[in-house]
Amino acid sequence: MKFKITYAIACCLVIVTFFFSWAQDRRPEPPPPGGFQPPVFGGPPGFGGPGWGFPGFGPPPFAMNADTVSSLLAIDEVRREIELQPRQKEQLEPIVSKLQRILENAMQSTDFASLTEASEEERQRATRKVREAIEIAHRDTDAEIVQLLDAAQVERLEQLRVQRLGGRAFTEPRIQDKLQLSNQQRESLARLVEQDRPRGGFGFGPQGPGGNRGERRGPQGGTPGDGDPAIEEKSLALLTDQQREI
Repeated sequence: MKFKITYAIACCLVIVTFFFSWAQDRRPEPPPPGGFQPPVFGGPPGFGGPGWGFPGFGPPPFAMNADTVSSLLAIDEVRREIELQPRQKEQLEPIVSKLQRILENAMQSTDFASLTEASEEERQRATRKVREAIEIAHRDTDAEIVQLLDAAQVERLEQLRVQRLGGRAFTEPRIQDKLQLSNQQRESLARLVEQDRPRGGFGFGPQGPGGNRGERRGPQGGTPGDGDPAIEEKSLALLTDQQREI
């Protein structure tokens, strides 16, 4: 019984840590003109729950990365925005189901109950292992999903994804290369984004302040960014006029 209680507490801490910055201030807002209303996430959603559109699938909410294609397509408003077709939804179901199993296996492979008494080094090592497994799973899944979408859908999803990244988008190598950022700019942007990153790992270390939800909406009334608007503003200040126009 003591083990079960400890394990449950550890899992709750995992959920809190992953969603600390993302789930802040998710109160309903009126739909913006020409756009759609950002989804409200209350409680642990599954792919068959409110706002998630693949019946019967429920990946662990703490393992869902808000910036991935798979996570974006879990939002009903996003699927409507890119005009996802019924045939595409059917093709997505087995891909999402596989992602669910991989994420659950990644979490079950770690004994979170024992981490409550582990050293800081052991906790960081366990955290890094799970995060890497989750990142690989999302990357591979996104590659499969993109193959099912047409060019217009992929372009719009990328706009929404970058918008949700906010200032963090400038740390992506592909975007940095497109903007032709200097090494100094890349280092400065990395430091800014690090300031916006929640501290600690899986709830076992001290939790730093997370970023507030951004208010600027994407092209055609997209979803708001999740990062701190101040970080995004500072990031833009590091760019040249020509880079801001790209």
